[in-house]
Amino acid sequence: MVDPLPTKPLHRPAEDGSLLTITSLADRVGLRLDGEADMSTQDQLRQALAGLPVDAGAVHLDLAGLRFIDVICTRELMSRTVRHPHQRLILHSPPATLRHMIGLLWPGSNVEIVTSSC
Repeated sequence: MVDPLPTKPLHRPAEDGSLLTITSLADRVGLRLDGEADMSTQDQLRQALAGLPVDAGAVHLDLAGLRFIDVICTRELMSRTVRHPHQRLILHSPPATLRHMIGLLWPGSNVEIVTSSC
């Protein structure tokens, strides 16, 4: 069993005023993203994803509070499946634009879409 990760925010709003809050999930390996993920928050997202264990069978991302995600941050999420192909990436309540980008740019990827939040 994996020890629960702390639920305190890992990253605060970017200096330029864009808002992305990233917190660890308490009951499973993964992250909750709230706000907007764009070019200005790419480094925050990359650091948070890099902090997740590579030996977990699945990584959960709760995206119910994500209002916007651009292609750059979508690529950061999807690069997790390339670097760790044995690990499932489970997206909970992803925005329609994210589902669309994944379907167009990464068909057949190791991503599972779940319509409910974590």
